Amino acid sequence: MTDQELNEKASQIKSRLPEGKLFYSIGEVAELMGETDSTIRYWEKSFSQIRPRRDANGNRRFTPKDIGDLRIVHYLLRECGMTVDGARQRLSEAIKNNKHGTPTSTPDKDSVEQFSTRAEVINRLRQIRNFLTEIHDNL
Repeated sequence: MTDQELNEKASQIKSRLPEGKLFYSIGEVAELMGETDSTIRYWEKSFSQIRPRRDANGNRRFTPKDIGDLRIVHYLLRECGMTVDGARQRLSEAIKNNKHGTPTSTPDKDSVEQFSTRAEVINRLRQIRNFLTEIHDNL
């Protein structure tokens, strides 16, 4: 995935955020990310960088920064096919390399090429598996 594609995805998510809101519920975030509420909760537990605030009733309230962090987690896990441990390590590295302590900027070109190559290999292997499954089913 190129830098331009990453920026387009980030823009799509940002454009889907309601104007003027400072906080988002877990349901809103899950819908924006195309994930389930339980997946968002799991990612929150698995990644120390994702810590939404809680309101008086204990409900999670995600900021745009939290959503940016989740966007990167989603990219690393779903698009690049990384494990949770690998994504956790990559997210930590991104924060260490960023002065502001947030990984919401796009990854550097080398990282994108590495992830794109891996994602392409995974996609191609899935295509081959599907093709072989079709052949097997027709036998």
